[in-house]
Amino acid sequence: MRGELLRMFEEEREVPIVRGCAGMALGSLHDPRIVPAVLERLPNSILNIGKPARPQNLDAYLLGKALLAYGPESLQPLSALLRDPRKEVVCWTLMHHGFYRHSDRALEVLAHYADDRDVFLRQAAAFGLSLLAHKRAEELVLRHIADPDVEVRYNLAWALLNYGSSLGVRPLEAQLAKERDPRVRQEITKALAVMKTRPVVPKSHQPVEKRPVSNGK
Repeated sequence: MRGELLRMFEEEREVPIVRGCAGMALGSLHDPRIVPAVLERLPNSILNIGKPARPQNLDAYLLGKALLAYGPESLQPLSALLRDPRKEVVCWTLMHHGFYRHSDRALEVLAHYADDRDVFLRQAAAFGLSLLAHKRAEELVLRHIADPDVEVRYNLAWALLNYGSSLGVRPLEAQLAKERDPRVRQEITKALAVMKTRPVVPKSHQPVEKRPVSNGK
């Protein structure tokens, strides 16, 4: 069985969904070959994404899921890609950190890049934070909810919709009072409606709804 899964994973002509599922199965089986194989393939898969509808987009996503299936110890080798000189690779690597839900290490990395001067890195960090659902992420999200970039604010508002507690209602209301972007205002309004029903410590970190499609760059 492992041999057949490995064949499907390594077959370049295989469609991404089959290759990705084989990779996730190998990861869940803790196959030691999967981590170096994914890390070798992931950068080129990211660079070949192009338009969102291209299958390479799914390929890069599923490669990240294959690493996640291997377990939390795969986060450290993934973080090595943050040193890649290509910004696209670094951005996708940051977004993949969000898959490691509740991870202290992932939170540390995303917190670092949430303060970066490069707007694209901040956007990627915000996207990762929207998935992470770490118990200490809410404070970090609220600290950056007034970021000058609209896409960062949009993703952080969606993060609070997922796991923000009633503790963050007042600072989020303050941001809503000065927010001018209609998409961000909509996400903040939805987040506030949900957060007001939650206790200070959320009972669940599960997403409450599917992420709306963003038209931002």
